[in-house]
Amino acid sequence: MDAPQKLFDFFGAKNVPEDLAAYFENVLVERGDLYSQQQRLDVYITTDDIINSYVLDEAETWIVKNVFNGNAKIHLIPRFPDQVDMTPKDIIEDYLGNLLWEIKHRKNDVLMYLLLKDADIVETDDG
Repeated sequence: MDAPQKLFDFFGAKNVPEDLAAYFENVLVERGDLYSQQQRLDVYITTDDIINSYVLDEAETWIVKNVFNGNAKIHLIPRFPDQVDMTPKDIIEDYLGNLLWEIKHRKNDVLMYLLLKDADIVETDDG
């Protein structure tokens, strides 16, 4: 198996916007699965950080437009290494903005968005 590559190196991308490149600096591609009939590529990436969906969306859009001339579908699928030292509460607190974005922009579920946006997160021991 080949050594993991940085995300934009995997695609041979040039002239990546600095802010987008910086965000994905420590993100490595684990593998890519091509589904040729659907013109779709699922790319599994690893990182120690939570990547928000709106940033993944921005990267997917940029790659499709600038690498594939708009003729493909890319799905970036983040995976987190087992050694990441975060509790479920840490993950939810760090990921809450992303969850709200997902619900509001991808699911179009206004009720769920309104319920979660002001929710208090409580950690219990009944786990």
